[in-house]
Amino acid sequence: MRSLLFLSGLVLTACFNKDTDGDGLTDAEEEDFGSDPESTDSDGDGLTDAEEFELNSDPNSDDSDEDGYLDAWEVAEGTDPADADDKIYVGDWPYNPDKDSYDAPTSASDVSTAVGSPLLRMELLDQFGDMVDLYDFAGQGKYVAVDISAIWCPPCNDLARAIANGNPNAGWGRAPELVHSGEIYWLTILGENNSGQVPSVDDLYGWYTDYPDDRVPVLADSDGRDFANEYIGAGWPTVLVFDENLELVESDTNASLNFLSGL
Repeated sequence: MRSLLFLSGLVLTACFNKDTDGDGLTDAEEEDFGSDPESTDSDGDGLTDAEEFELNSDPNSDDSDEDGYLDAWEVAEGTDPADADDKIYVGDWPYNPDKDSYDAPTSASDVSTAVGSPLLRMELLDQFGDMVDLYDFAGQGKYVAVDISAIWCPPCNDLARAIANGNPNAGWGRAPELVHSGEIYWLTILGENNSGQVPSVDDLYGWYTDYPDDRVPVLADSDGRDFANEYIGAGWPTVLVFDENLELVESDTNASLNFLSGL
């Protein structure tokens, strides 16, 4: 009788501890959690069900907190996939998990303004205090316009006002319309504040407040003023157009605006 009870206990223990998919969660735990005991990754988002369990994220959603950033992306960037208030970019800018695959220059000395040349890759401060990797805008299937402006520059302010208002009749072609329709990305890089210095986050937020547009990241040039030094042509503002791989299409402002108007 004791042997039968002992064997029954072993069978019950084995059943209770059964882990069909070998992901570290028992089948019973997966049933309670709502995940698939026959799949190591129920939602196919790159995180195992056991990892989702530890993160308190949803094993059946690749974006548990519905903040627009996939769970695996958030884990890679150190944000919480179960908290919509903790996300990769406060501004909801796009994210490219394959950005490291681009052969982009990371030094100003390697920058070229020849057609087809890749955009300088840097992380720049935005109006919300995040450091934005410009290559998160690559691979999204859109042209990317880069506007290099200065806070003290009247035409730069005029351009920002037109973009914010979506006004295609303000002398800047169809660019404002294309930004508002979501057909292109528009990145504003501010090279100088009113004192001629690289803008602070307060400067950036002030510009965003003056010309509110949730589609446009307002970025500070690098400490070395690499974008102003390498890309400004005839003066402020300078508008450049890059393709979806962030390879240069137009570097002259008028040519860039004409190109965009032809889209």
